[in-house]
Amino acid sequence: MNYLKMYEQFTTAFNIKAFSELTEKNSKCKQFLAKQNKELSNFESLIIVPVTRLGKYELFLRDLLRSTPKENVGYEKTKYCLEKMKGINKRQNEAKRRIEHHMTFAEN
Repeated sequence: MNYLKMYEQFTTAFNIKAFSELTEKNSKCKQFLAKQNKELSNFESLIIVPVTRLGKYELFLRDLLRSTPKENVGYEKTKYCLEKMKGINKRQNEAKRRIEHHMTFAEN
């Protein structure tokens, strides 16, 4: 699952508040969105999808593992993938907490 490294970096660094502020203040961004005929709120709902996806993968794998008999050939591989996904989500959450802490510290 090393290919998720870049995905992790995006989702960890993503900040919906900063994105909203940027799109409100940046006239070129506003023009682009208007030209694409997309409402800002709709665009925000689309761009946050990758951020929520990793958590959904963990839930899916957990459900799949519960439904898979232990003697099934894919049980151990599913268990392995679930453990990897838990680790990815844990690292992502810890990184987000660190970033939020630094942002709070910088604001004060």
